[in-house]
Amino acid sequence: MPQEETAATTAPPQQQLDDEIENVRVVVRTRPMDKNELTAGALSAISVDKINRAITVMKPNATANEPPKTYYFDNVFDGSSNQLDLYVDTARPIVDKVLEGYNGTILAYGQTGTGKTYTMSGNPDSPQTKGIIPKCFCPHLWTHSQGPRESKVPGAR
Repeated sequence: MPQEETAATTAPPQQQLDDEIENVRVVVRTRPMDKNELTAGALSAISVDKINRAITVMKPNATANEPPKTYYFDNVFDGSSNQLDLYVDTARPIVDKVLEGYNGTILAYGQTGTGKTYTMSGNPDSPQTKGIIPKCFCPHLWTHSQGPRESKVPGAR
């Protein structure tokens, strides 16, 4: 007896994207090494594979019996990623769903000094470095709020 096709295999690409957005997504953004780390000659303990959406963690003084560990995510961004790419991929779909009436949450989690505040707030004075929060409110929400003003009440203007 043939297997039934699932919704994931028969749904059009946009429907698959919508279904994915309505679920929990885990996205990792790594920060570049800072001046102190570079000055000290520190080696990066991670590598980012954007194609396979993976982060590989290497123990600095690992023995041959300790291979690197690879973790897979819904998306990954390396230290050279910019705020706009992160927003478009991660936050904008959530904001769009919120504007359609769904609930949405964006949570930044990590150790102190890893870039959570920069990712969420950024530098609001520079369009290139604005974080997720300022990008959500201006111009994304502003554009939505200025859309067609059709009343849903018959006869109202």
